[in-house]
Amino acid sequence: MDLGGELTAIPLDSTIEKADFIKIDAEGFEPFIIDGCKKILETKPIVAIEINHVGLSKYGFTEYDILNHFNDHIAIEVYFYAEYQYDLLLIPMEKYNQYKDILLKHPMSSLKIKHIQL
Repeated sequence: MDLGGELTAIPLDSTIEKADFIKIDAEGFEPFIIDGCKKILETKPIVAIEINHVGLSKYGFTEYDILNHFNDHIAIEVYFYAEYQYDLLLIPMEKYNQYKDILLKHPMSSLKIKHIQL
């Protein structure tokens, strides 16, 4: 169902200064959201993000347009939906040890959590 119309987007950086956790699931618009919260990302929040190759490619992006913003994070693939879509938990390296034991004991850890240093 297409409702049409327009939506005004407001950069997150213009509304808050810091966040401990950010969840992004925007069906391909994730790079625009990341561009609008660069200052907040400097405060090193944990970021949960859905990577959807179909949605990203619709707007000319790839997963690397997202991941390049998180070079100082540990990426953990927490759920794999299909070949074109998965969820990542991006934890700043300096916070990883603080959360490692909790993540490894979580019931979802049986879903093949893999650690990737970007």
